[in-house]
Amino acid sequence: MCKTIAVKTLQRLFKSNNPTTLYQSLVLWVILFGCLFIIAGPLALELSYALPSVRPRTIPSHLFSEQRARDYYSNLTQHGPRVINTRADYLTRDFLISQIHRISSSATSDVQFDISLQNFTTRDIDQLQNIVVRISNPSSQPDTPCLMLVAHYDSVEFSPGGSDDGSGVVTLLEVLLNLVNDPSIIFDQVHLIVLFTSAEELSLGGAEAFISNHTWKASVRRFINIDSTGSSGKAILFRVKPSQVVVDYARVPRPHANVIGNEILDLLGRDTDYSEFATRGLLPGYDFAFYLDGYSYHTLLDRPSTVEEGALQHLGENTLALSREILLGRVNLQQSYNTVEDDNLVYFDLLGRYLTTYKMSTSTIVQAILIGLVVLVGILMIVFDHLWQRKHPSSDDFLSIYFYFNYAIMMRISFIFIFIISSLLSIIVGILLPVVVAFLMSKIQPLSWFGNSTLAFFLFGLPCLIGMISAEALWAICYRWILAKWPKKDSSHMKSVDIDPVNRRSFDSERHVALLLVYAILMIISICLGYRSLYMILIWSIFVCPIYLLLILTEFSFRWIHYQVPRFFGERRWYWTFAPYIASLFPLIHSFEMTSRLLCMTMPMMGRMFQTIPVPHDVVISVLIALLAALFFLIFIPNIQRTLYFGRTLILLTFAFLIVFIIACTRHPFTGTHPKVVTVRHVSQSIYRIEIPTNLPVLVPLISRSASIAIASYDNIGLSPILDEFSTKTGQPLVNWQCTKPTDCTFDDTFNRTMAIREIELISIANTMNYKLIFRHVSSYQIEVSSMTLANMTIENSSVKPRTETIVIVQLFPLTSNFSIEMKIEQLNSFIMSSTLRVLFFHGLGSSINGRKSLYLAKHFPNSYTPHLKPYYLLPLAFWRAIIAIYHFKPDIIVGTSFGGFITMFLLQRQVWNGNTILLAPATGLLFKKRLWLPKDHRKNIVIVAGRNDKTVPLDGLTKLQQSSRDNIRFLVVEDDHRLNKSMVEQDQLRNLINANSQSPMTTNKINNYFDCIKLWLSCMFCLVVSFIREPFTLYHTIKRLRRIRREIIETH
Repeated sequence: MCKTIAVKTLQRLFKSNNPTTLYQSLVLWVILFGCLFIIAGPLALELSYALPSVRPRTIPSHLFSEQRARDYYSNLTQHGPRVINTRADYLTRDFLISQIHRISSSATSDVQFDISLQNFTTRDIDQLQNIVVRISNPSSQPDTPCLMLVAHYDSVEFSPGGSDDGSGVVTLLEVLLNLVNDPSIIFDQVHLIVLFTSAEELSLGGAEAFISNHTWKASVRRFINIDSTGSSGKAILFRVKPSQVVVDYARVPRPHANVIGNEILDLLGRDTDYSEFATRGLLPGYDFAFYLDGYSYHTLLDRPSTVEEGALQHLGENTLALSREILLGRVNLQQSYNTVEDDNLVYFDLLGRYLTTYKMSTSTIVQAILIGLVVLVGILMIVFDHLWQRKHPSSDDFLSIYFYFNYAIMMRISFIFIFIISSLLSIIVGILLPVVVAFLMSKIQPLSWFGNSTLAFFLFGLPCLIGMISAEALWAICYRWILAKWPKKDSSHMKSVDIDPVNRRSFDSERHVALLLVYAILMIISICLGYRSLYMILIWSIFVCPIYLLLILTEFSFRWIHYQVPRFFGERRWYWTFAPYIASLFPLIHSFEMTSRLLCMTMPMMGRMFQTIPVPHDVVISVLIALLAALFFLIFIPNIQRTLYFGRTLILLTFAFLIVFIIACTRHPFTGTHPKVVTVRHVSQSIYRIEIPTNLPVLVPLISRSASIAIASYDNIGLSPILDEFSTKTGQPLVNWQCTKPTDCTFDDTFNRTMAIREIELISIANTMNYKLIFRHVSSYQIEVSSMTLANMTIENSSVKPRTETIVIVQLFPLTSNFSIEMKIEQLNSFIMSSTLRVLFFHGLGSSINGRKSLYLAKHFPNSYTPHLKPYYLLPLAFWRAIIAIYHFKPDIIVGTSFGGFITMFLLQRQVWNGNTILLAPATGLLFKKRLWLPKDHRKNIVIVAGRNDKTVPLDGLTKLQQSSRDNIRFLVVEDDHRLNKSMVEQDQLRNLINANSQSPMTTNKINNYFDCIKLWLSCMFCLVVSFIREPFTLYHTIKRLRRIRREIIETH
């Protein structure tokens, strides 16, 4: 008997008794769900991330120009990483001071520039310097309140610091130029301080020094700090304190802010200069930062070219607008703020256009009103409808519970509670199942989603939906059992009518009242926890609750007046099918936007979590996605309960999830643009010892010497496979390889590295109490000398930096017979520019990704990439692969040879690419009768290389190409044939050309997402079609010529 019941239950789950209803439900679900995502997705992603157009350097100097700002990059980053106490650090200081003087001399108004160079010491590192400039009106009072703009000019080791924080430095230099040339700003009411701090990457030392010791700190009433953890997209207002001052930020043209970022950074404990000013200095202010595409943060990839075109324009215009409002006196700087806020503001932008702010107390009141309405209306409607049903009994309503069951009011109330419990459990299961998948993925392929937020969304979003539907399927069995066991008026009625239609249509009101009560429970949780980031619950509730309450009232009213709603898709209550899509449109747009932002911010962090977290990083991402997905899927639970087609839906979703799961398991998470980040530290130790010598000077004997390399990973992925691969490929065994934990390993340095200390020489001894020693070592700016014994020590040449010798004079105290000296030397190896240069190569017809030039570039430029452009007769496919390569690889320079040169020139014409370019014998005139041309307004370096003995692409054709384009295109003729292997590869000219022509301060493209890829590809295809139409038989002759070119190249080879 039990087996028969189980079989029937499974048949109900996986087989529909009404194919027409199934078809209609599938049509509605697929079409409406698709339309909802098609509308919400582009609105959330395209509008939210849209950047302003770059303004040229020729605009008036009081307006922000990204081109002018980027002009500073070439001098700022040309010397390599700006690590404190290095040559690049000192040269950067000189450059900033020179630019401040230049801006001062260009000011159109009568303003006073005061420059303060604040020297400070942090962590025993001296000769550090903050650069501070104060702009004021000569007639104003010294105690006039000040606005302070802040950015740090240092960077970490082995990172050019193009975004962190080169973007902040170049932005502030341009904003300073704009403000001092603005005729409406005379700096009489508010002064301006621009602070470039040092040692931010080490310990926030520059900000701490300014707060503690600088006399101008007392005048600061508001500050704006600019930093970066990403390199693309808009700069977001990460933090603001106190939150009341965010209201002033609403005046900027394109606000981009969200309170969630504030709470995430507070939770992670991330510090910037903002922390010193806001927490220690108790100053009100703002913290802006780039956060998208943070995979290049603190890596070799953080070059100026990775900063997306338009990003600086957005940041600069917002910073300039906010600064102008403050400097013009439109912001009350005399108002005092409580640093411990009792009523924080909730703030978020809508599609990057408008800033919404409200108090937490307002949120509590609104949620309390919604909770009261839901409870009150729900109870009253059920009670009134029960009284109406008792007063107007119907003998022909076969789908009414009053027709079949006794104790109908108790049944309705019971089912409301059952639906509430089932919805809450569905949410719990929907969150737990992605967590289980994440634990499984952390064992199979950790961080498989790294660098691909879409994959992460489907990998953890689909299990959330599967879990919620599975929970509802199990609860459906419970519903049927309760309906079967509930006391009935006449049991014979239930024999002729299936329970499913009653279950499907008779509890619509109860289902939706239960849904509203679930939202009420979530709002109660939001109020009790008090987190501002839970405003998402209010966003969903404020749209869902009123619409559903209105529909419930309307449905009961129509029933009471006996009005029959017209059928649609075979449904009389079709409005409940459409209601979720209408109610969720705006909340879904905002949820899409916030989910995308959170994933783009947190996913790169998972690869560099320097603070160990107790759970796998996959779990963190899965919880983040599951919480927002469950909040979205919650509104569809009543429709899921009504359809009763769980089996087919689960099979379809499970199949889709398995495909995503297989992709995730086979995908390599780390690529050239999304690298694995590890820290490698080389430590050498040399011990010298000498007794009192008889002859001076004398070299101190070396007692022992050792060296080791420590490597650490912060993504919770063990290092053993990487070290095994390294040892295998290099042929170098790792001696004394030890791992204290899977992500922290050390081994002996057997790679013949230069030791820090070369030798120590004892020069003289005076009265057995005074000793003079010379330490000869590697060149370094950072040298620490200390002694644990009773002695006075003097560094005779401490002011010389860098130095290769350190002269130490030791004076012993009385009764001291020996002494020890410890010297610590820190050195940053020279910065190799070519190791970070991203070279994209488009090969020719007779070549491939394994061609000679491709292998040559791979050898000399580790960050080079060659896409596969064959077969040659499929031009659309070649263009698509080229565009996708530009989007994913984000090159600094493109090299195109022969057919690849034609592809490159076509992309230059269509403005798909506008960066540095090298064209090697580009096959232009052989493809169209009207030759391709190069854009005249192209501002980057373009080099055309032609072979004097080239019979495939004649020299005169390339000469005409140069003459018909810009005059300053560089044209190089070499003694070589069409392949140019002898001159470019064997004579190594190609590497020199790439290095010489990649120094432009900016290399950009117009491709920021897949939508741009599709639009630009369609533009190229349209241009090709138009060209073929204008030139009859061009397609035939083009294919014919391509074949001839390929045959000639192969024969020549």
